[in-house]
Amino acid sequence: MALELLKAVNYRLPNAPLPNAEVFGDAVALCATSFRSVLPLALTGAAASSVPRLFGFGLPELGSGGIALVDLTFLLWMLPFQLVSVFFWLAVTAQMHATALGEELAPSRALVVALGRTPAFAVALATVSAVMFAIVALAVLLATGVVFAALEFGPPEFAQAYALAPIFTTLIALVLALPVVTVLVYWYFGFLLVVTENLGGFAALRRSGQLVRGHLWRMKLALSVVFLVALAFVAVAESLGLAASEGLGALGAPGFAGDLAAFVFATIGGTFAVPVSIAGALALLRDLTLRYGHKREARIPAA
Repeated sequence: MALELLKAVNYRLPNAPLPNAEVFGDAVALCATSFRSVLPLALTGAAASSVPRLFGFGLPELGSGGIALVDLTFLLWMLPFQLVSVFFWLAVTAQMHATALGEELAPSRALVVALGRTPAFAVALATVSAVMFAIVALAVLLATGVVFAALEFGPPEFAQAYALAPIFTTLIALVLALPVVTVLVYWYFGFLLVVTENLGGFAALRRSGQLVRGHLWRMKLALSVVFLVALAFVAVAESLGLAASEGLGALGAPGFAGDLAAFVFATIGGTFAVPVSIAGALALLRDLTLRYGHKREARIPAA
């Protein structure tokens, strides 16, 4: 049954490295093939991550300076539900990986797989989070040190230029953004490898780094495309949810109706975004696996 479904959408598991365009084509085929089977878990995970919308907790508002104001209350509400949704993300990954291999994995079985891989995923997530925190802390320390050094040891005019502190902070943040993105790209596939290759957290991150080595910039571009497409679904859903909430408010509906509309549309957006992002990442992971260890053929000079 699964093999017939694979043939119906002309999907095939690549056995040779492909150009990015063909990798994305395989991702689309994998998503189309597996979408109906992963829909229950993707929908449940998206609903779990959207629960705070039912209580009026949406995206953080923008302050006058254009910086998102994320307060502690927002984080305390959002984080637990996001962690629950990650569990379903693991289950969807297991299902889509099985589909790519021409097999079927029932939702109940996928949840069992996700439960077994949760400790390894938690180790990988904690490691990446710790490194990200260290980089951000370093950025803050450097920015603070530069500003205070300028005020303490610089010309007296610097004391009147305290308003330049945000500029120093922004410049240092931009400089450190490159290592942050680089670390994330090197280790991103580790979150998939804990499922696809049944690896421990540290082993998965190490394996991810090995696969990405030599393909860093190509992966930066490819993952950017995957996430932009996934975010497009989220952005459209958020816009529709906001319009629905405002429309209901204008009609005099109770506030809970607007929150419910935001929840429904956020859930729909997440239901589509998760399979799209996982299918793209799995296709790229397969391509990297095929490329790993392969030496480039020497270019033959023109006669």
